[in-house]
Amino acid sequence: MSTYTQAVETIASYIQKAETPREQFSLGVEIEHFILKKHSLEAVSFFASPGVESSLKQMTALGWQPVYEGEHLVQLHKPWGVITLEPGGQVEISLTPQARVADIENFYRIFVKEINSVLADNGLVLATLGYQPRSTIDDIPMVPKQRYTYMYRYFAGRGKLAHNMMKGTASIQVSMDFDTQEDFGKKMKVANYLTPLIYACYDNSPFFEANPWPGGSIRNKIWNDCDCHRCGITALESYEHYARHVLNTPPIILRTPEGFLYTGEATMAELLAQHELDKAQLEHVLSMQFLDVRARNYLEIRMGDSLPLPHSLGYIALWKGLLYDEHNLQELYSQAQHHDLQSLLDRQRQIIQGGLDAVVGGATVLDSLKQMLQMSERALPADEQHFLSPLKELANQGMTPKQRTLNQLHLGHAEALQWCLVDNERG
Repeated sequence: MSTYTQAVETIASYIQKAETPREQFSLGVEIEHFILKKHSLEAVSFFASPGVESSLKQMTALGWQPVYEGEHLVQLHKPWGVITLEPGGQVEISLTPQARVADIENFYRIFVKEINSVLADNGLVLATLGYQPRSTIDDIPMVPKQRYTYMYRYFAGRGKLAHNMMKGTASIQVSMDFDTQEDFGKKMKVANYLTPLIYACYDNSPFFEANPWPGGSIRNKIWNDCDCHRCGITALESYEHYARHVLNTPPIILRTPEGFLYTGEATMAELLAQHELDKAQLEHVLSMQFLDVRARNYLEIRMGDSLPLPHSLGYIALWKGLLYDEHNLQELYSQAQHHDLQSLLDRQRQIIQGGLDAVVGGATVLDSLKQMLQMSERALPADEQHFLSPLKELANQGMTPKQRTLNQLHLGHAEALQWCLVDNERG
């Protein structure tokens, strides 16, 4: 079995091996969706007929290959993407990394067209929101995956909103490459520095537990009251520092030949004496970190609420222009260097309290967002700059996605949320 020092080296080496030449940089994306009843916009159970599982089973007729856990379908895949299920039945599409945002768009639209061809016949719709719009988590059964059962048990003793995280939230996550440890550290620092601003500006959660939520980002609030060991903002800027963080965190569960083993409050460091940290185990343990910016064999930026087309494409392009352009990365890193972890947390509290009008670093959050959009636009290729247009329009209106929905709520829930429903015309 590994010693602590050996385990640190194992994890650090795994991350280091992911270094990618700059000319081969690409973008990965995961977008989570809710499947809702068409007219009421209530959550659809995994077990219902028609429901989440029965709808996904119909997609096998379109060439999607199924994966089962026991008797239940829990995953579908094609060469360019994987569909998985989050604990409350949220449907996630994970697309293979692409260098061009247009290629991400093409594959995403194929997914939308194919899943909608099934959902429409079942009286269901696909929605891109940060939180369930009409149902409470008590209304939503858990997807029958052993991993989620153990996670639910563990989180019962953690933050008050941990179960809301599991069953009620949906996000967009962007994965990015790095070419050196220095590049890794800069991107980690900048993405954590920008985390509070992103939560505030791309808040797409107008409802919480079936009631309007006019306050700050509910997903930000949920993650801050979930599990302090594995969530939130960090100041980890080297492979070794990240490895030590992972080892000092309870993994909750480990893989064994017999299946998952519940490990409770024990940290990974404490479990090394009994469990080998081989590649499969290591990849699993890294997946149990839920930080706003997570390291695996890529950097995963996780704070974004699920956004509708075309805003989701703009969100992906925004990160590309900011972090894959060396000038932009260095400029933002220079700003971030003035903040240690406590300063970042203080900055987050200011933004939560003041929203787009909060003044941080001598500028309002809204003005900072507009500056970021300009920086990204200058760095993007000419044929990708248009992806930022929906985000620029929101910024010019001084509005978050959530505010757009709440401003239309007098028309009724269905009408207010129409722009977040992924129908065939929009898809």
